[in-house]
Amino acid sequence: MPELRPHLSDWEPCPYLPVPHEPLTHLVMAPFGKGRGEDFYETALTYAGSLWLQGLPARSLLLINRALGADLTGDESILETWPLPYAAVRWVLENRVDDEAHFIGNPRRHYQHLATRMVPPRKTQRSWRAWACWYLSVQVLPSEDYPADELQIRNEGVVEPTPAQIGEALESHGISGERVLWERVSNKTETVVVLGASDRPERYAHKAILQLMDHGLQVIPVHPRLKEVAGLSVVATLDTVEAPVDTVTLYVNPKISEPMADALIALKPRRVIFNPGTASAELSARLQQAGLATEDACTLALLATGQY
Repeated sequence: MPELRPHLSDWEPCPYLPVPHEPLTHLVMAPFGKGRGEDFYETALTYAGSLWLQGLPARSLLLINRALGADLTGDESILETWPLPYAAVRWVLENRVDDEAHFIGNPRRHYQHLATRMVPPRKTQRSWRAWACWYLSVQVLPSEDYPADELQIRNEGVVEPTPAQIGEALESHGISGERVLWERVSNKTETVVVLGASDRPERYAHKAILQLMDHGLQVIPVHPRLKEVAGLSVVATLDTVEAPVDTVTLYVNPKISEPMADALIALKPRRVIFNPGTASAELSARLQQAGLATEDACTLALLATGQY
């Protein structure tokens, strides 16, 4: 008999997965053989929920993968209760515990390999679903801790898709409503403030806005005088940004940005990017003291290399 691990009493259940009353083992999947229908889908999700509660996030993600490989038409009643589990993937990634006892591996690399080495049946559909999960891992996980497999990218010529390409592929090869579902999940928290927005196409700030939008991110341009950039309404000051912010990317010199330290801290972004020409040791130190991550990098380069 396989070892039965208890559910951890202090672990929050994933709200996007069924919660079994008792811990489950791999034996629950045995009756299905090669069958991949509605019952298989629900059981895989339920087992994934149990594995998460057992403190096994990597294995939970593997069972979510199996659920995404189910042979569903989109008309199944189970999808009304438990939609395709993109939200579950994101939730598990966001609620990971970075220690050896709760191993999660490198989901970014895992999904890259899964997408590029997929086999039949439904190879195209399943490959794009893997890319969809890959993009969620890119959004959630810090690239310095969870890097891409650069060797595979170089040796095999792997091209990482943009969010727009993933959305189009899910529209073509997924079930009804899948693209909208994934886009709703993938757009959940990625809001980027561009401080020093420009309406001049030759400026890097303007190019960054266009590229950020192309990568499926919500962009808030900030400039005291401009009204619109690339079809987006411009916010005059940081104080008037109302949405939760993931990243602030700077395109202003230190004389302008340093007096904005308090406003930047008040936004509580996950990180602040100092693009070339905007570096400020004083401001960076202030932000770090407030618990904000800072990064000296080029936003355009990060997007182009999949490290954003």
